[in-house]
Amino acid sequence: MTLSEVEGWLAEFEHLLEGFSTDLAVVLAPPHPYLSVVSEFAKKYAWLFVAAQDISAFDDGTHTGEVGGNQLKDFAQYCIVGHSERGEELDVVLQKVDQTFASGLLPIICFVEPEKLTAVKRDNAVLLWEDPGNISHEGVFTPKPVEEIVQGVQKIKETYGVTEGLIYGGSINRQNAQELGKIGELDGGIAGGASLDPQHFFDLISAFS
Repeated sequence: MTLSEVEGWLAEFEHLLEGFSTDLAVVLAPPHPYLSVVSEFAKKYAWLFVAAQDISAFDDGTHTGEVGGNQLKDFAQYCIVGHSERGEELDVVLQKVDQTFASGLLPIICFVEPEKLTAVKRDNAVLLWEDPGNISHEGVFTPKPVEEIVQGVQKIKETYGVTEGLIYGGSINRQNAQELGKIGELDGGIAGGASLDPQHFFDLISAFS
């Protein structure tokens, strides 16, 4: 989104939130240039938080173009680390996890193959199970059957000792949000394409609430 589109999104979302409250922690993750705008907006709601979409793997220093944790913490409380779209090697992801914690942010650590959880799992981190084969493309949703998600979540929690902080990403939309919200072992979800429409995003929050 451009700045004007972000501002338009926030204005419409604010209108939808009139008289609304939730027990969820709802996290908005805008592109880096608009973190300050979204951060100011989020201060209006105790349950609304901000995440950066990425973080530098380096300590403070001369790293042109990088955005470090000490900069991000001025605007965000969370940071998404290792998203599958970035195609990063495990060692880079682990460096970014360390930088996130060091700056006082809470990492949302992405993983596709559960086998990698042994390496990336950290106490107090949010773990995001990405399902690239079921992520929407150009507005077309191809959700995985809820039964398969239930089985996958149970296996992840039992096999890798994940007790809490496990969320799912893969074509979450109006059609499956309520069913996903009823999965006891699942602690939340991440919306991709559906979040670009404020009404659709609000409907997801309502369904999980």
